[in-house]
Amino acid sequence: MLGSTGDEKGSVQVVVDNPAKAKKALSAAGFTYLEGTLDQVELPNKLGALADYAAKLAKQGINIDATYGGLLCPSTQSLRSLNS
Repeated sequence: MLGSTGDEKGSVQVVVDNPAKAKKALSAAGFTYLEGTLDQVELPNKLGALADYAAKLAKQGINIDATYGGLLCPSTQSLRSLNS
């Protein structure tokens, strides 16, 4: 989850496993929402891996709006990054 505020408004980004159910719940609660795409990639645990990946996306004209990360077990394997 990623949240931010500005002026008198706020927003939150969430990743859900059931988009239809999430849309129904958000609509029922009176929230407005936008849907986006999400790519999941596994990057090597080495210096510059994320920069290299971001450069490849930039060459394709793709902007990274947000990232979510976590470590796989054992933590020496890699970093998993979610980009939208």
